[in-house]
Amino acid sequence: DEAGQERFNLMDQLTLGSLQHLPSACVFVFDPWPVSHGLLSVKEQVKLRDALRRKFPRRPWIDVITKVDLLDELEDHPEVDTNIEYLTGIFPEAVKVSSLEGTGLDLLNMAVRQLLEEMTRVVRQLQRSKIRQMRLGERSTFIGKEALTLR
Repeated sequence: DEAGQERFNLMDQLTLGSLQHLPSACVFVFDPWPVSHGLLSVKEQVKLRDALRRKFPRRPWIDVITKVDLLDELEDHPEVDTNIEYLTGIFPEAVKVSSLEGTGLDLLNMAVRQLLEEMTRVVRQLQRSKIRQMRLGERSTFIGKEALTLR
């Protein structure tokens, strides 16, 4: 909502603007140990992700759970196991990664490549639509948001 958007930082605003106005995809990264950055709790991250997914249901989407390497350090971070289990239960298709150990990065790379292929198809459709408009002599240079809807 408009009032809630006032608390967004510049990066949040750019992300929302991109999702709203550009043919785009979303890679949503969950942090099962939010203490490390002091931002949203895991449940708040899920709430944010769900709100974005409801707002952009047709966008290509990848859910990612990061820091799975911390499972090896449960005595130091016992809540990480609970949080990863919670996230995996809600999002079983999420790609689980550790940038520290490289775990799951190959799967994430393949998933992002698939998103890029899908986005390329969408952009080509937009280009063909624009060329068709120009050939028919239409003067409008505006492509409405509905043309950006991804299937």
